[in-house]
Amino acid sequence: MTATTTTRPLLEVSGLTVSVGSGRNPVHLVEQVDLTVAAGQTLGLVGESGSGKSITCLALAGLLPQGARVTGGSIRFAGEELTGRSSAELTRFRGSRIGMVFQEALSSLNPAFTVGNQIVESLRRHTPMTRRQANERAVELLDLVRIPDPRQRAASYPHEMSGGMAQRALIAMAIAGEPELLIADEPTTALDVTVQLQILQLLGELRDALGMALLLISHDLGVISTMAQQLSVMYAGQVVESGPVGDVFAAPRHPYTSALIASSADVAAKSRRLPVIPGQVPRPGSFPAAGCRFANRCRHVLPQWERQDPPWTVLADGARGTRCGRHAELGLPGTGAVPDPGPPADPADAGRDAEPVSAGPGDAELDGPLTDAGTVLRIRDLGKQFPVRRGVLGLRRVVVHAVDGVDLTVRRGRTLGLVGESGSGKSTVGRLALRLIEPTSGEVTFLGRDLAAMSRGQLRSHRIGMQMVFQDPYASLDPSMTVGQSIAEPLVVHSRLTPAERRSRIGRLLERVGLDPSLARRSPRSLSGGQRQRISFARALALEPQLIVCDEPVSALDVSTRSQIVNLIQDIQESEGIAFLFIAHDLALVHHLSHELAVMYLGRVVESGPASRVYAEPAHPYTKTLLASMLTPASHGLAGRTTPTGEIPSPIDPPSGCRFRTRCPSVMQICAEVTPKPVPIPGGGWSACHLHQ
Repeated sequence: MTATTTTRPLLEVSGLTVSVGSGRNPVHLVEQVDLTVAAGQTLGLVGESGSGKSITCLALAGLLPQGARVTGGSIRFAGEELTGRSSAELTRFRGSRIGMVFQEALSSLNPAFTVGNQIVESLRRHTPMTRRQANERAVELLDLVRIPDPRQRAASYPHEMSGGMAQRALIAMAIAGEPELLIADEPTTALDVTVQLQILQLLGELRDALGMALLLISHDLGVISTMAQQLSVMYAGQVVESGPVGDVFAAPRHPYTSALIASSADVAAKSRRLPVIPGQVPRPGSFPAAGCRFANRCRHVLPQWERQDPPWTVLADGARGTRCGRHAELGLPGTGAVPDPGPPADPADAGRDAEPVSAGPGDAELDGPLTDAGTVLRIRDLGKQFPVRRGVLGLRRVVVHAVDGVDLTVRRGRTLGLVGESGSGKSTVGRLALRLIEPTSGEVTFLGRDLAAMSRGQLRSHRIGMQMVFQDPYASLDPSMTVGQSIAEPLVVHSRLTPAERRSRIGRLLERVGLDPSLARRSPRSLSGGQRQRISFARALALEPQLIVCDEPVSALDVSTRSQIVNLIQDIQESEGIAFLFIAHDLALVHHLSHELAVMYLGRVVESGPASRVYAEPAHPYTKTLLASMLTPASHGLAGRTTPTGEIPSPIDPPSGCRFRTRCPSVMQICAEVTPKPVPIPGGGWSACHLHQ
């Protein structure tokens, strides 16, 4: 649908300043922020972590953390001034006129109460409904956000829902009071591309049907480009550029906006180094006293603007503004520009997609001989089943079919990308590959040795050559240990280095991942997310492995930090010839990094082949669906985009035949009766689909 916009400003923010601390020198978290949102319109708010996006929106909703307060400016909602109102007044206002959706639904929903009870509580607090009326309205709201069997799901607890379904329930709660403004703070960050698109379509439909204004916060430029009509870019507590989203992305007028666009893997040429914004966003309290706050990271800065604050300038058309002193003379690239190819990440990269890739069972012609000397990891007919107990007393025993008949090959100096929705079995394959969990069936060989046949002692010695980097670096680093102690731990266990030799090795490893060796004395919690993930790679490199399994290593990072980690992976592979199994749900990113791609659905690989072929000419309907769900900075609107219907089936009782058939637009009768075999595809690789038989 197309949003019905009006010229009436619903929300007008002028000169907003939020501060912490008291006395004559408070610390400003955001300063002089101006925003305007009209009814029926979406305003996108983008910027790196620490730019002030979330603090701004918490201020608008009256939800600032303890110690923070609005110290300047005005917040007007439908002509009413909100600054200076009491907490009780703001609470009533929020419930009936402003709704809010947070990033992690399972963290926002109370695990002790059913979803229906939580919606009923919100309705009874902010409306005169009886409990019976509220119960019926809760079911209606769950149906409105397209949750299947809403009456039954109202009795479900949050942990019984998938991530996408829990996010829908949170949206239902947010719109229970029929708000005029919905603030969505990173509502799709942790979701797969298909679920993300479904949530965005839902938000767009609710915006149009209810006439709401939508303030959408995200570091994903594709989400903003697809959903928003207007855009504000924040950096270090200030808005540095604003205007119609299509105009800003096509021809940015601030170097920071242009740098964010260039950092996207969707824009950069495959296999080339992604442009990186050097340094980090300064923290509140460290903002420069004078001059452009982006100056120390800007390639276009002049000495004048290091000393003098650039004024906010309204551009000639009146619809756009920028905080850049050189906006009139710079021709900054945006989504319409041809990216600078730069040097390739690998001098031999011209043929990176030419080698054969993993094939289906027994398909030696596609995959090459079993004795391939370049093979680091080979997986054959891998299966994993998890027995679980169901029922009130746990008396019913069922089996989760997590992985079924998977074949993969990872070669030295190359990257195999593994993609698919949550629940497809990607992470389980990664753990099986390192024998962190035991397979139910199949074979995993590392450097020609069968891991399943190894004793604990043999496996321990082989694990020196296999390492893993996880999604959340803070969770994988012990907060009670310093950075140096975390990196030293595998060296203490597996090497005979002296303490002095270990310290020297730690310093070299930190330099290898682009960090200052002095960080070895710091605690992980004092570092940024990007720095912590670099430390995870330093730890993984400590024992000079031949294989690194990366499980969603950049999904929680903003676009500029993500580009730094992507370049780091390419540098490591080029200089040290390490094989990577790269697991992610971001297809553009996986395509950029990978030589080969394998696509998983509900425990099975459905397509595999050279990364460029799979990305440009997908053969399997599921791969086509994933690619159609991708959002890029050049995306414009939701029209014409389709996603699979329904939820991914339960691995406890997977569909017969082709497991994708329950959601496939091309399903045939044979799909329910016969499991499709791998069929070679022109251009390399194979697809397991009856359409190719």
